Order: sequence, then structure tokens, then C-alpha cells
Amino acid sequence: MPSQEPQTESPRLTPEDIASMSPRDCARLAAQLLQRVPNKSSVNLMERRAAELPDPLAIDLRDRLQRSVQMDYSAHEIELVMDTKWERWRAASAAREPWTIRWIEQYLRPGDVLFDVGANVGAYALVAAKSSAGEVTTFAFEPGFATFAALCRNIVLNDCQASVVPMAIALGDKTSLSSFNYRVLEAGAAGHGMADRLPAPLPGEAAATQYEQPMPVFRLDDLIRSLTLPNPNHLKIDVDAMELEVLKGAERTLAHSDLRSVLIEIDNSLREEAHALLRSAGLRTKETYEVTANDGSLANYGYALFVRAP
Repeated sequence: MPSQEPQTESPRLTPEDIASMSPRDCARLAAQLLQRVPNKSSVNLMERRAAELPDPLAIDLRDRLQRSVQMDYSAHEIELVMDTKWERWRAASAAREPWTIRWIEQYLRPGDVLFDVGANVGAYALVAAKSSAGEVTTFAFEPGFATFAALCRNIVLNDCQASVVPMAIALGDKTSLSSFNYRVLEAGAAGHGMADRLPAPLPGEAAATQYEQPMPVFRLDDLIRSLTLPNPNHLKIDVDAMELEVLKGAERTLAHSDLRSVLIEIDNSLREEAHALLRSAGLRTKETYEVTANDGSLANYGYALFVRAP
């Protein structure tokens, strides 16, 4: 964790106090409070009031009011930027994927290289950095523009610049210029599509693309060779039903003896083919993990851990 200023108690302000203040006074008081430890409900109210300010002042105040939330990883303190509801959801990543936490803690060793493909805002890349005291190098691949910015901010916020390398690159089965189809534009979201694949629909809505962004896509084998990247010792893949494309573009990487384990999210409809690709590279299934949907039923995807066969 970066060093923090000494904490002092914030003034107790009621909603009525804040409503009676001018937008300019709200901005000034918020700036003062942010030098201490703000009462979050008061800051939220002041943020809304300050939206009435002229644009330059409102923008300046929003910058000062950037918030973070602590991730639910008890072994080490990890702060995540929280500007969207999706980023708040990412703060519970340890509880949602305990198998991923166990894998990071048990399989990664000092000096190892992890490729985190589909890193999102970097929760698991930061766990790898913190749990290894910075002795694991993680290449965190995240193509989404807003989410990539949040990933970079989280790296800096947690002082992990030396051990987490952000890569604004999409991986696939061929190196080409393609398109990245956003379900939503906010940082921390997921379920986007590639090429002619529509994003996953939001609940109660039809599948739709908010933005089709031209996107360079690389085969992982090509990228490692072109940029002279180290071969990974561990590979984490979470790419929302694009896992077959990533695997097909990584044949040489998967077969390399340096690669000791792969943790992958797999859509149920792709499971058989994905498992076959991994087995053909000399990897064997170690464990599988089912995911429960919000209504208690099994989700249409799960996770699997593969390790190098002796």
C-alpha cells in the first residue's frame, strides 16, 4: 500500500448542511476533507452538488474525489479504483474465485512469469504481485480502453509497477486488425465480443454493441517472438468465450516446457475442444470448478486447472 497521510476525523455534516451550501463552498470543503479522511456519504452528496459548478471547477473536483475500495483479499491490502459499479464488483474477486487465489498462492514461485490474459482491472495480477512480494512478474493483457486505464491506475495505486506489466493487446488465433465490440464502455465491465461476435447481452436486453473499436490482435506465439517476451510459467485465461481463439494462437507457448500450469475459464459449449487442445500440448486436468449463477443454478461456464504432465 502507498503511504497515507495521518488520519483525522472528518466533520460531521448532515445532508441538510450540505444542501444549504453553495456549489463553490462544497468544492472548497471537499478539497479540504480529501486531505484527511472524508466521510463517504458526505463526499457523495458534495460531488452531486459540485456538479452545478462551471465545468473546469467540476472536473477538478471530480479528479480530487476519485475513490478506491479495498479488495477482499485478507492476506495483503490491495486497493482498487472505484469509479464504476463494475469496478466495485471487482473488489470481491477473492470471494468469487477462491480457486484462483489458491492457484496463485500455491503454484507461483519467486522468479516465475505469469501471463494474465483478460486481466480486467488487475485484481488477480495484484494478488500475484503482493503474495510473492513482487518476485513474480505478471504480464496483464487487457484490450478494453477504459478498463486498461483502470488497470494502470491500480498498478500505480498499489506500487506494483516493477512486477505488473500492463499490455493493451488482444490475443486470438491470428495476427491481424480486427474489432473489439463493447457491451458497455465503463471500466471493469466484461462480456465484450471480438470480430463478428456480439457482446453478451445485459439482463433483460438484446445483445448490442455500444462501440466497435478497431483492434490489433496477436497470436500469443507471434507476440512472444516479436517482442522477445519471456515464456510464461503460468497462464491465466479469462476471455469471455474467446478461449479457443487464444489457445489456437498459443500452440508453441502451450507446448513449451517452461509452462507449468494453466487456469482457464471455459464456456460449457467449448469445454471439450479446449480440453483437447490443452491435453495435446502435454497438459493434464488437475481440477475443475463449477460456477453457480445468481438464481442458484449452474452457470454456462466453469474453470479448469491444467498442469504439465510429468
